[in-house]
This record gives sequence, C-alpha cells and structure tokens, in this order.
Amino acid sequence: MNARAHKLGTTSISFESHDFQGGNPLTTDMRQPSVKEHLLILRESGGSKDLTSSIAQLPCGEELKAGLNLLNGNWEAAHQRVQTLKGSLAAHWHGIIHRREPDFGNAKYWFRQVPPNSLFASLLASAHQLGKAHLVAHDNQWDPLKFIDCCADAGQREWTRVLDPMEVDLLLDYCLEREP
Repeated sequence: MNARAHKLGTTSISFESHDFQGGNPLTTDMRQPSVKEHLLILRESGGSKDLTSSIAQLPCGEELKAGLNLLNGNWEAAHQRVQTLKGSLAAHWHGIIHRREPDFGNAKYWFRQVPPNSLFASLLASAHQLGKAHLVAHDNQWDPLKFIDCCADAGQREWTRVLDPMEVDLLLDYCLEREP
C-alpha cells in the first residue's frame, strides 16, 4: 500500500491510498479529525460527499464549514450554512457559491457586500501572472464583479477555472486563521 503522511503543526496524520477509493478516509482513525485534517484530506482527495456529516460536527465557525462543504463538492450544504449568516465573510462565500451555481446575478449581489480585502490583492497578483488582470481590475484593484463577468463568458472559462479554486483556498485559509 502507498501510505502518505502529513504534518500539521504538532499533529501527524497518516492514511492509506486505498482509503480514498469509495470510503471515508476519516473513519480509519478513532478520534475526531481536526479542522486542519479535514482541509488537508479534502484538498488531497478532491472532495468526497462522504465527508458532509463529519464536517457538520467540526468545532469551528459556520463560514469555515461552508467552505469545507464547497471544497467537498456539496454546494447545497455550503449554501445552507451561509444562507442565514451575516457579514462580509459570509457574503464572500455566498458569492462564490452562486458564481459556481452559476447564478451570476445573485453572485454579484453578494459580492457587492464584500469590501476590498487582502484576498483580492492576491487574486489580482495571480491574474497579472496569467496576463488577465486587465479583465478583472478597476483602478488597479481586484473587481469581483468583473471576475463574475469573465466566469460567465465561455471564452474566458479556462483561466477563470484557475482563479476560482485559488480564491476558495485563500478564503479557507483565512477562515482557518480566524479560528480560536
């Protein structure tokens, strides 16, 4: 078997490659996996709807659970989590969820509630590297509404599919940093 081990802070986790084929990699360990372990496993496996109930029981904020569900491929669970939340972080997740749906008008509604932030600067830097900053910037600042327009344009989908998961990863990391 091809065993992989990862180090997260002071916690080391291991799982076998066969754990990802049809099963839940979290059930091989008797303890409740941490939020960081969930995030690592979801990033490594590409998501598995089998993790939805495990995510629901994590001791973390609803915004982080929404992001983990989105990474897990469960749009409905992610949307259900942010539906009743207030604030710019929830609005950011809500906008991403609707952009992926795709419901571009609704995505724009939610992104209008998200103030400029450090994630936007990172996304603009990545857009510069892709040679696409001119399509998503306004006054040299990331414009999430312009990015939504690019996502809606079939001719732009290839490069937008690079930035979308990057935004999800950045937002997940931000949520994780905010956790107590």
